Order: sequence, then C-alpha cells, then structure tokens
Amino acid sequence: MQSVENTAQPFSIKGGRGAHFSYPPPSSGAMLGGMKRDRPPLHITAALMAACVVSGCTALQQAQQNQKFKAFYAVLKTDAEAQGLNPAYLDDAFEGAPKPLPHVLASEGNQPEFTDTLENYLGRKLAPTRIAKAQELMVTHRAALSKAERETGIPASLIVSLWGLESNFGAAQGNVPLLPALTTLAFESPRSTFFRKELFNALKVVELSHLGPTELKGSWAGAMGQNQFMPSTFIKYARDGNANGTIDIWREEADVFASTATYLKALGYTKNQPWRVETYVAKGRANVLNELDLNPRGLSESKSRAEWEAMGLRLPPKQENAFAATTKLRYYQPHGAGGPHFLLGPNYEAILGWNKSSYFATSVLELADILNKGTR
Repeated sequence: MQSVENTAQPFSIKGGRGAHFSYPPPSSGAMLGGMKRDRPPLHITAALMAACVVSGCTALQQAQQNQKFKAFYAVLKTDAEAQGLNPAYLDDAFEGAPKPLPHVLASEGNQPEFTDTLENYLGRKLAPTRIAKAQELMVTHRAALSKAERETGIPASLIVSLWGLESNFGAAQGNVPLLPALTTLAFESPRSTFFRKELFNALKVVELSHLGPTELKGSWAGAMGQNQFMPSTFIKYARDGNANGTIDIWREEADVFASTATYLKALGYTKNQPWRVETYVAKGRANVLNELDLNPRGLSESKSRAEWEAMGLRLPPKQENAFAATTKLRYYQPHGAGGPHFLLGPNYEAILGWNKSSYFATSVLELADILNKGTR
C-alpha cells in the first residue's frame, strides 16, 4: 500500500481510560484502513480450523489446536507488554477464557463480494431506500457536513455515501468482540502480520476511547464505528468534529464526518475532478482491447494517460483534458466487453485506498454522484 501524509493539525485529548494521547501519534506509520478484498481464498490451515470447530474434529486435533493457540496467546501478551500496551485488556475481552472465534475465520473465507456480479452488488448497495435515506440525512446534518467539507475539501455527498455503505448510516457497526476477533486473525489468517498490528492498535484504541475491552465491537475484520475505521486508521485520522474534547466515531456524527473527510484527504481525493471518463478506441486500433491485461472484474493496472493514448484509447473531445498526460489511470470494463469502457482517475484510486474492493469503490462513487445530482 502506498504511504500517505497526514496534513491535519495534531492535538491532544485525555483518553477514556485515564491517559493523554496525541493525534496523530509522533511515531505512527502510514497504514491504511482499507481492507484488501480482491485476493486469493483463505489458506488451508485457517479453513481447516474453522471447519474443525464448526463441524467437529477429533479430541486430539482439538487439543493440539488449543495448545497451539495457548502458546501463541502467551507470546502475544508478552509482545504487547513490550510495546507499552496493557495485555490485561486481552484477558478482559476474552472474559478469562481466551480461544479463537471460528466464525471470524469462516467470514474471511466466505466474503460475498468474491462471487457476486457488479450488477447484483450495485442493485443492493444503491437501493432506492438507501438513496432516499442518504438524501434525507444530507439535509439533517447539513451544518456538520458543510464544516467537514469546508475544512478538508471533501464533498459532503462522498462523506455520506461512505457512511451509508460502510454502516448503513451507523445502524450496522458490527457486533463482533473486536479484540478477540483480531486475536483470532493474528493467530490464523493469511494476513496474520497485518492483523497482529491492528490488534496492538486496537489496544491503544481502548485507551483512547470511552469503550472498555468488552465494549469495543465491530466487524469480523476489526473495522469499527460508523465509518468502519480499522484501529490504525482511527489512531491516525480520527478527529473531534464537534470540538467537545473527545473523539467518538460510534455515536457522534460530527466526529464521523470529520474523521472520514480527514482520511479521504490523506488518501488524495480531489474535489471537482472526475473519477471516471468513458473512453473509446481510435480507428484502426480495435485489437487493443484484446491486448489488455485485466483482472476478473475487468480492471487493469495503472498507466499514464499518454500511455493509454499510445495504445489507442481516447477520451471524448469535451473531456480530453480531464486528466494530465502524466496522470495514472486504470482501464475499467465493469460490464464485460459489450458494455461501456472507462478510464478511472486518481479519485477512484483514493477510494481503493480506503477499501481495495473495486465493487465497493464503484458503489461509493456512484452513490456520491447520485447525491450530487439529487436523483438516481
């Protein structure tokens, strides 16, 4: 993942569990909150573990798995303490009985976006009820959204679109115990290193937030709050939107909006720049479409506009200057060879930085477009 620079002004608050912390922390890295979802299936050991617990396994196999986790958990607590974190929060979160959560591993290996079509996905995500609710909430929260847009340059429509698609406007924040879920993924996921870092960041979140170890909940993958920030993203980009001295992305919409906008700015989103432009093939270059290297969802790697033009792709005359010659763009064929073709700009890339799913990025930006126009 590409590093980003946090340009927002830092400040300090008193953490919910009695300590002072600075935002952003001086030594924080540039980890992004978006989860990579266009990826290979869950590796075999995690799948076997989930199957063992759900479907049953021999007593010996279960004993071996328990012993493996017990050893891992002991090292994990030691490492946490070595980093100045409180390992007792882990024991509290597990309520004294630490063990992996099989449904978390099952969820990682069974994400519907891997097998769904874009048409079906957009049909669900851009349902008329969601659009109507988004339009209503843009009016209800106009003042807080305008403040976030004024301070960051991120459009209110995009903030609300992400809010709606991440948590259904705060109604679906997830109810999975966050520390046990991240411990499980650090133990057995193919991305165990990533989740181990997020677990340690989650221990910091317990200090920073008003939530205790058993109260901190979210998605199976560790995303939390109304904007579904990963713990590392919260530490770097969460902001006090209503200036009341606390940061609460679980209950205070102004904080959700300010935090979302701050993160999007850091990811490089630029207001008033198109996120996609329909493209066509120059005469005599029809074979170019057969030469493109696309992933299963019809998305290419990035090339400059000049490189795409040299291959024979063109932008419409009215939009030929939408992107500079050196701007990196992706070719996108979302509906197959017979559908429209696009070149996707840096704003699309910014949403991929939030979440690596091309379906998610497309739905977020399409919903934002709908909100900008006022109708679908």
